[in-house]
Amino acid sequence: MFSSNQKLEISGEYDQLKSALEFALKLDGTDLNQLCYQTTEDGKFCIGWFSEWSNETSSGWEKFQFDFDTDIVSKIIIQFLSKQKQKGYAGFDSSTANGFIMRAIPETFSDFQNGIKNPFNGIVSFETFTCFYSK
Repeated sequence: MFSSNQKLEISGEYDQLKSALEFALKLDGTDLNQLCYQTTEDGKFCIGWFSEWSNETSSGWEKFQFDFDTDIVSKIIIQFLSKQKQKGYAGFDSSTANGFIMRAIPETFSDFQNGIKNPFNGIVSFETFTCFYSK
């Protein structure tokens, strides 16, 4: 489990998302069979955990309806993010690529924070991110 105030932030193109997810889950150490998710109104896809004792998710979180697999889940996240609005870099002499930013979800007992319901159960969130390559 991350410390309550641990910082983790990784950005990249979509083909790097699976590696970022695997890295975060390895750091966290939660049993893959206890992972759940939620999507937020502001376009985040969040991965969290549920208690092995109650086998129930907190409000706002849903269990995966299949055995957790980072290959499958990373494709689901990419599909979700692809439908969200991307921020651009107009007027710059550069190239860009659609991507993601993954952040640790800070531990809090709040019912709602930063668009996430029951963030105490959160591990990481994914949002759209425009990768900028200056010339």
